[in-house]
Amino acid sequence: MRLLYTTQSSNNCFDILEFADNNIPPYAILSHTWENEEVTLQDMQGGCAERKSGFKKVQDCCSVAKASGYDYAWIDTCCIDKTSSAELSEAINSMYRWYYEADVCYVYLADIQSGSEFVGSRWFTRGWTLQELIAPPNMIFFDGQWKEIGTKESLHHALSECTGIPGNILLGEDLETASVAQRMSWAAKRQTTRLEDRAYSLLGIFGINMPLIYGEGKRSFIRLQEEILKVIDDHSIFAWTSVDEEESHGGLLATSPAAFQKCANLVAHNPFVTFGNEPLIISSKGIHLGFNFVGLSQAGLGLAILHCTEHGKKESLIAIHLQDTSLTMQSFQRICCEKTELLDMTKFRPALCPVKRICVQQRRLAAHRSTASIAHTGAPGCFREEEFAELLSTTLEINKDVARIPGDLLSSAAQRDDLDLGERHYHMLQRTEASPS
Repeated sequence: MRLLYTTQSSNNCFDILEFADNNIPPYAILSHTWENEEVTLQDMQGGCAERKSGFKKVQDCCSVAKASGYDYAWIDTCCIDKTSSAELSEAINSMYRWYYEADVCYVYLADIQSGSEFVGSRWFTRGWTLQELIAPPNMIFFDGQWKEIGTKESLHHALSECTGIPGNILLGEDLETASVAQRMSWAAKRQTTRLEDRAYSLLGIFGINMPLIYGEGKRSFIRLQEEILKVIDDHSIFAWTSVDEEESHGGLLATSPAAFQKCANLVAHNPFVTFGNEPLIISSKGIHLGFNFVGLSQAGLGLAILHCTEHGKKESLIAIHLQDTSLTMQSFQRICCEKTELLDMTKFRPALCPVKRICVQQRRLAAHRSTASIAHTGAPGCFREEEFAELLSTTLEINKDVARIPGDLLSSAAQRDDLDLGERHYHMLQRTEASPS
C-alpha cells in the first residue's frame, strides 16, 4: 500500500512510501469526486504535480491530516499506479478494506460552499463513494473551502435520508443484516464513468473479490451477482424489477443495479423447511436451484416463491413470474420483469407450492435476446392485476382438493403419481380451459 507523507518536502512535493500489509502505519484517507487535472502517481514521482490544479486538493488534505497528528494519508489519484492493470485490480479489490482500516476518512465536497446544503453534492451520486461512505468507522465531511460540516455520526439522519442507507448501517452495524437486494438498492441511482465500475464499486459491499475485465460491459454486473450467489444464500437477489426492454432477457439476474431501485424494503425470510436442499449451481445452461413453485396456466406459466418479503410482512413472500419454455418443468425463463407478486402464504398449503429443482436460463447479453421461445408457447405479456388475481384464485381452488376434480377433466399425464401439483396445474388447466362452458 502506498501512502503520502503529509509533510511537504523541500521541493514542495510529497514523498510517497510503500508499506507491507503487516506494517501499515495509522493513516487518513480521502473520499472525493474526480475533477479536472487530478494528480497521478507519475506526476508526484516526476516532480510536476504542482503544475496541475488538483495539487491543491492534495496539499489541503495532507495539511488537515498533519494538523490532526497523522504522518500519512492515502488519496486514490496519486497512490495507485493506474497504468498497471494488475495493480489497479488489486487496489479495487482492496479498496473497501483500506477505507475500513483508515483512522479517519475525510470527505471533501468540492461543489459545496455551505454545510447546510451538503446533501446536494455530486459526491452522493457517484458509484465509488457508496463504499467510501459505509466502510470507514470515523468520517469527517468538509465543504469546498475545507470547512468542517460534521461527522458521519452527527449527520447520520441526513445521510440516511439522502442515500436510503439505514442509520444503523451507517453507524457500523454489520452489512450482513441487510439483504442483498437492499444493498443493491443503495447503488441503484448512482453512476460511474465506466459501465463496469457499477459492478466493481460494489465488491466490498458484498465481501467479494473478482478480477476486473474492462470492456465486458454489463456482463460485469452479471458476474458480480454470480459471485454473490456462491457465498450468500439470499433469494432477494432475484427480486429486481425493470421496465427496461434490455432486462427482458429471460434470465434470473439483472444487468444493472438500477433494477433494484424498488428493493430498499426487502428482507430475507424463509418460512419453509429447507434442510437438505441441493446447492445452487451455475452452468452454461443457466442457474440451477430449488424454488417453491406454483404452476398457473397452460402456457407453462408459474410463480417462483422467493425466500424474501417486504419489511413487516412475514406472512407474505415475494414471487417472480417464470415460464416453462418446453413444458417439461426443466428449463425456465423469467417473464413480466416489470413486477413481482406479494403472496399471502396463509392461503397456501405446502402441497400447493412444492420445491422444484429447475434451471432458469441466464443469457449473457440482453442485446442478443431471442423472443422465439416466448412466441412459440403463445405466452401472454404480464398479467393485469385483475387477471392475475383471477388466475391465482382459480389455481388455489383447483388445488384445494385434487381428488374432487372429475377424472375426465384430467389428462392421463395429470393422473400420474410421479407428477406433483405444480405439474398437474398445467395439465388440468389445459383440459378445463379447453372444455366447453
